[in-house]
Amino acid sequence: AGNNAGGNAAAGSQVCNGSTVTLSGEAGAPAASSNQFPAGTTLKVTNLDNNKSTTVKVTSVSGSCVLLNNAAFEQVREPGKFLIRRALIQKVG
Repeated sequence: AGNNAGGNAAAGSQVCNGSTVTLSGEAGAPAASSNQFPAGTTLKVTNLDNNKSTTVKVTSVSGSCVLLNNAAFEQVREPGKFLIRRALIQKVG
């Protein structure tokens, strides 16, 4: 219980359990957009297939739990892949 708590999740807790993470195509410094967290929320996204992670601030609204921009996605992607199927998403601030 609580894994899909969204914006009310406690800091450090897993959120959006089972969600895939995709690429928004936006330029700029590493950032994310979300339909569950307000702008300013800090999220840590870990790709469980390669154990790479990035910590990003939510800067805008999107149609999914977490959508990473180009810079953030490059930090955690596997070569040639444009989707992270096994991701750990944690609210850290």
